[in-house]
Amino acid sequence: MNNLTLGKKIALGFGVLISISVALGGMGAWQMNTAQMASSVMADEYLPEMAVASKVAASFNKIMYSMRGYSLSQN
Repeated sequence: MNNLTLGKKIALGFGVLISISVALGGMGAWQMNTAQMASSVMADEYLPEMAVASKVAASFNKIMYSMRGYSLSQN
């Protein structure tokens, strides 16, 4: 390392920084692809199930409310 000129040392450091940036960019792109696949699974599979579950819960709450009303008024 001692026999390198200043220009070569700067170029080597810049090359190391560029290679680190390329590696981080590649990892970021790979992670974004993974997140995109997970979000499409969630949108296609889990959200319709949640819509059905929320309708069931809403219907259950209406039935409970009606049963309480009946038990209090006997109507």
